[in-house]
Amino acid sequence: MSAVLALLLDAIKNADYKCENDENHTTFISATSGRQYVEAHHLIPMEFQDDFEYSIDVPESIISLCPTCHRLFHHAAAKAKEDILGKFFDKRSIALSNERGVSINKEKLLGYYKI
Repeated sequence: MSAVLALLLDAIKNADYKCENDENHTTFISATSGRQYVEAHHLIPMEFQDDFEYSIDVPESIISLCPTCHRLFHHAAAKAKEDILGKFFDKRSIALSNERGVSINKEKLLGYYKI
């Protein structure tokens, strides 16, 4: 198993196979894990790695989401994206900075999502 895949799976396991946006969201049982199906999402999109001195492919930037909430990050109207990004920015930005040396402000994060 690759290190990247292991990191994504660890994030999902640490969230106990639940949607971190709303743990009451349910999906279906995954044939691979035998647990509820969820997907991993990088809060700071990996395409912006070059903007940072340190890796952003770290647990503090990976969120376990049901497919609907995952699509919200990518395809929702600006206000809904802004709300969910603000929620996870508030939850993760201090740990990213303190644990990983990855500093980002909310405006920059919103800009990455074209908000």
